[in-house]
Amino acid sequence: MLLPLLQSAIADLRNAIQLNPNYAEVYYHRTLAYNKTKKYHQAIADNQRAIKLKPNYAEAYGNLGLV
Repeated sequence: MLLPLLQSAIADLRNAIQLNPNYAEVYYHRTLAYNKTKKYHQAIADNQRAIKLKPNYAEAYGNLGLV
């Protein structure tokens, strides 16, 4: 039951990124959904993108360590 919701969230976050590709928090939130769906490579890439956009983003660094 959770998987369809997470897939929907990932699609919504993808749309948000298309609207504003420089918003670090969107990448971070998509990372959380990728983690839950075991898409770890995508989660790492999104965390790295969030950090590149916002170098002092502590949550992204912490989540990168968890992935």
